[in-house]
Amino acid sequence: MERIRSAFRENVQQGIVGVFLVGFLLGTLVGWLLQPESNANETVEDGGSGKQEETVPAGQRSQGVEAQGAEENETAALRVLGARISVEDQPAGNVVVVKSFQLPPEGGWLVVHEIGPDMTLRNALGAHRYDSSVTSGVVELLRPTQPGNQYAVVLYRDNGDRQFSLQEDHPFLDAQTNAPILDLFTAQPPRE
Repeated sequence: MERIRSAFRENVQQGIVGVFLVGFLLGTLVGWLLQPESNANETVEDGGSGKQEETVPAGQRSQGVEAQGAEENETAALRVLGARISVEDQPAGNVVVVKSFQLPPEGGWLVVHEIGPDMTLRNALGAHRYDSSVTSGVVELLRPTQPGNQYAVVLYRDNGDRQFSLQEDHPFLDAQTNAPILDLFTAQPPRE
């Protein structure tokens, strides 16, 4: 009788371990499938406002990167066709002149970001909201650009409150490349 009890205990223990392993594997798989895309980038502060922003690689001129931490349905809402932006190198200062841009029908934000040495978007220096009928404009900055430094102007979606927030408003993504729509420029020495 003792052998039967011992065998029974072993079977129960093996069953419990088996159930635990299957549950762990299923949980890991479900978590992995539901996890949003991430590039494991560092976090930096937004130009002195104390708000946090994830950095994203800036890439080459007019090329962007994948969305950071956005849910799939939110990411789909950010994808647009035909949106574009063009900015040229310009003198350093408190405003950035944007040569041309094309926004989706709901309009959006033009946001100027510093570019880090590792080609990531850093602090947001200024933002200006435009309607879709406008095709060129300026963005006033909280602090001036510096000669020799590189910056990006990124198109952002407005969440509907017409107030810019790095936490609530997100970059528009090109529907074909899934990359933020942006253009880079270098601040030149001021003209005298």
